[in-house]
Amino acid sequence: MKCGPDGCPIIAYTSLPSEQRKAQRKELAIQLMEQGFTEHQIAEQFGVSQQQISKDLKGLQPSSKPLRPKGGRPRAKQKCVDDEMPTEEEAEEDYQQTIYDQACSMVEDMTDPTRRKFFAHLRRKYDGEICK
Repeated sequence: MKCGPDGCPIIAYTSLPSEQRKAQRKELAIQLMEQGFTEHQIAEQFGVSQQQISKDLKGLQPSSKPLRPKGGRPRAKQKCVDDEMPTEEEAEEDYQQTIYDQACSMVEDMTDPTRRKFFAHLRRKYDGEICK
């Protein structure tokens, strides 16, 4: 909906009899809302309260909140007895890989001075264990 000097829908709205204004206001409010106008901005254009525009649009706007099932939060899926648990060695290996990935990411995020300071610390701490 574009508004200009000729054929502005809001100007046309003001010339309608009062019984037709409500229906027309709802249609125009929907179009303005779809274009990104807020309820407050729409209300100002029509000379009504924001609460009135909210009532006009009630049931016509998709809710911004996701629908939630009744009965609260769904329960977590329970593991079957047949699901294999990782061995202690596999769990440790996975844990070590996670630590390694996080450390690499942190080193990449460091500034050059911080990285040099960190590497100097590693050399002092692990004297000879790290390749120079």
